[in-house]
Amino acid sequence: MPKDLRTIRKRKGMSINQLASRSGISIAVLVQYEKGEQEIPSPELRRLAKVLYVDEWDIKPRSTPPPSSEEQPAKPPRPEREPPKEKKPQPKSPPARDSQIAHMLTLAARFG
Repeated sequence: MPKDLRTIRKRKGMSINQLASRSGISIAVLVQYEKGEQEIPSPELRRLAKVLYVDEWDIKPRSTPPPSSEEQPAKPPRPEREPPKEKKPQPKSPPARDSQIAHMLTLAARFG
């Protein structure tokens, strides 16, 4: 059974920007297709099907309009973020000992 363009795009994990760049169809036109404001012409339906790796019969030529904002349940408010905690300055490491320096010089001379 054919699905709405938006449903297929979301299922494929593709953003509308990605679909636009891969299909060569502008974002504004894709939004019209997804909202059901405009029917998808046959040539563009083929391009979209190819980009989405589906058969063109899997995409509805005219999407069902999404429910209006009045019908959609209100989203819960986002929790406020805590301000970032101050980072403690890292203590400086002690200077290298003479034996460590001698070892590094030996390695440098041996391996270049």
